[in-house]
Amino acid sequence: MRILAVIPDSGSSTYFLHQPLDLLYAAALLEPIHEIVVVDFRLGGDVNVFSQFSDREFDICFLLTATYDHVQCYPMSLRAAQEMVAQLRSRFWFPIVAMGPHSTLCPNAVMNMLDVYACPRGELEALVLPLANNRLSPLEYIRLLDTHKIHYLPDINILPPPKYGVVPMLRYKSEVVERDKVKLGSTCYVVANRGCSSSCIYCYVPYCRIVRYRSPSLVLREIKLVIGNYGIRDFFFGDCTFTQNRPWVEEMCALIRQQCPEIRWICQTRVDQIDSRLLQTMRESGCVGIWYGVESLNISTLVVRKGTQYRVIQRAVDATLEKGIVCFVFILIGFKKDTRENMEQTLEWLEHSPVVFSWNMLSVRPGTILWNSVTSGADRLSTWEEIESLSEKARVSLLDNDFSDVIARLDKLPNNIKNILSTSDHSGTVL
Repeated sequence: MRILAVIPDSGSSTYFLHQPLDLLYAAALLEPIHEIVVVDFRLGGDVNVFSQFSDREFDICFLLTATYDHVQCYPMSLRAAQEMVAQLRSRFWFPIVAMGPHSTLCPNAVMNMLDVYACPRGELEALVLPLANNRLSPLEYIRLLDTHKIHYLPDINILPPPKYGVVPMLRYKSEVVERDKVKLGSTCYVVANRGCSSSCIYCYVPYCRIVRYRSPSLVLREIKLVIGNYGIRDFFFGDCTFTQNRPWVEEMCALIRQQCPEIRWICQTRVDQIDSRLLQTMRESGCVGIWYGVESLNISTLVVRKGTQYRVIQRAVDATLEKGIVCFVFILIGFKKDTRENMEQTLEWLEHSPVVFSWNMLSVRPGTILWNSVTSGADRLSTWEEIESLSEKARVSLLDNDFSDVIARLDKLPNNIKNILSTSDHSGTVL
């Protein structure tokens, strides 16, 4: 089969745009019997790109509503996907299958809104396994998909190296750290472990709570392929919590030092899952930046199942900076009972701390504990549009204060990641 894989542009930030790793793994799993052609509208362009294809050039279309780099904070709107389905229908005859977190969480609502052929649930690699080494027709494949269960790969070590050649690797850019400057640059997205054992009520865990680890030797094989074929030496580990398993992290760092000492990499983790010794190990293997989910300096006082106290946050920040690693922090606005005083404290801290930050408004997403606790009757919603509307109402209901003036000040701070990456010459900011 020839498969057209389409990623609509749902308005995700152009400053954090990574390769669609799920599609790259799927393409590798399916070759040489099946071929995936990727059209990623997040990179720009319009539907006229389809004019290069005949109406019967492909057998089936995979429509990805969110790829792994944005799956944890997937977009609440599916209007871009809906418009893309209409464009595809006007040009091609093939069946369209919608994949991603939306189908995984609410397949019937997505089906009713997009009017696609199927909405299978789970990880893309697990969903394409029935096709691997099998010459199935599109309808035979769709019939094999059990849409009543969520499909995960029990062992992610069965995955072959991603087929990087199906996308323009160098056009994907994100934050990099070069000579102590944060700037926009070409990076490669890596997911080395999947899952998260934490239970923060606002967080969607796309890979299930059971943590699965990829062998460090297999991760290094992928990194070396990227270096050799594309010259990319900056990598972003998209693992929800990179440092969940200390021996695994130490093995990963040792292999990086031995086999790829020239690379620089950034990861994500929690402030309570790091210490000075581990930071030193990571720094010696090329770690130049760590994103911490700080959310708020007063997060321990909010009912969100994340009891991180300020002293733990500050200790992790200080230890990270001491090792010469750039400290990035995520900030969330809109928690219930979050006060103006709390936000002012967080704002003042950001103004005077040598950290780089990114802020977002809290979203109430299906698949989170928060969604289940503040929505009612959600199981009766028949389309994703209704789910989006309920999500927005729930978000507004949580706001006890108007933070518009705080947001305006956050947007102007020089250490706001968007201000750093949007500089016209991309020369970066010295920290």
